[in-house]
Amino acid sequence: MNIRNFFRHPVVSVLIASLMILELILVMNPPNALVFKLGVDNAVRVMLFYLFLGFFFMLVGQNKLLFLSFTCCAVLCSFLKNRTDGIPEQTSLVENSSPTFSMAHFSAANINEGHQEALAMILETDPDLVSVQELSPIWASWLEEKLEGRYPYSFELPDVDIFGLALYSKIPFEKIDTFHYRNIPILKGTIRVDKNHLVELLSIQTYPALSQLDYERIKEHLELAVEETKDDKLPMLVFGQFQLVPWSNEILKFREELQLQDSRKGLLSAYPSGSLSLLNIPFDHIFHTKDIQCLYFATINSEETKQLGIIGTYQLK
Repeated sequence: MNIRNFFRHPVVSVLIASLMILELILVMNPPNALVFKLGVDNAVRVMLFYLFLGFFFMLVGQNKLLFLSFTCCAVLCSFLKNRTDGIPEQTSLVENSSPTFSMAHFSAANINEGHQEALAMILETDPDLVSVQELSPIWASWLEEKLEGRYPYSFELPDVDIFGLALYSKIPFEKIDTFHYRNIPILKGTIRVDKNHLVELLSIQTYPALSQLDYERIKEHLELAVEETKDDKLPMLVFGQFQLVPWSNEILKFREELQLQDSRKGLLSAYPSGSLSLLNIPFDHIFHTKDIQCLYFATINSEETKQLGIIGTYQLK
């Protein structure tokens, strides 16, 4: 039996079609279980798989499966587009208008080697605010020494586990503190952008979803963050490692409850060079309230590490 006849067999065709539809349903409407999170996280890759599968069925002359593959690809593309903020009209900085500031977020765990190169990238991007998570005491001591001259304001809370964090700023802190979810710190602070404008900051790092219990705790973690900030009236940036993709139900619920917009426009981050990071699953985010406009957002990468962090430029409306 040749390959064309194999895929034309009624049992094979029905089985493949059923699996394709089932996968589509599980990505778009996953049950509340960790095992299905992998499909959601890789939704963009699943969409591309449907696309290439359609071309494969074209080559083997299986028109019904070809049509189904392209239909699944289109449905998933539309689903993801509707769950991520659309690409905005091109924005530009207007002189003498509302204040602007930039922020970069990094995870120390992304920098396995090449510390000097990582520091060079931080200094090259020259953000007004630098957030670092998964900060060990060694990393904290090293960064404090290297960034002290350029960033006069800092808050550091290193940890021998993975929940250390720090915030380095050129902008003065009005106040800064932490509250905790199961001994995991959540940084909450306020910066004074100028004499008339304050911006609230919220740094969140959830535990990796290694078990169903961890997955449930991520949702509890975000619920606590919502409870602590839902009545705040200041413009706000929320940033960190969420261990969730932007189109997940949990992130959409979190954003809806705090009325947040995503700095990442479209499905994937772009590098400053303009290329897309197709293979990276976006777990790190910078969200902002509607009274802040994101002028620029990109992924920061280096030769040693595919992704060091993310950076955005913001203007108060």
